[in-house]
Amino acid sequence: MSQRFTVFFKLTGESVGSITVFASDHAAAWAAALDEFGSRTISVVRTADDDSAL
Repeated sequence: MSQRFTVFFKLTGESVGSITVFASDHAAAWAAALDEFGSRTISVVRTADDDSAL
């Protein structure tokens, strides 16, 4: 079952941005974000429900 995760990222010299991904767990959300952003620095992954951070 997929959950909604918010992934925060930052490019050098730019402000922090975020995307929402649907994934089965934190690791899958992280992988989806890496696929989307490649070399961007991803700082934290949070669930929509419990605000837990990885």
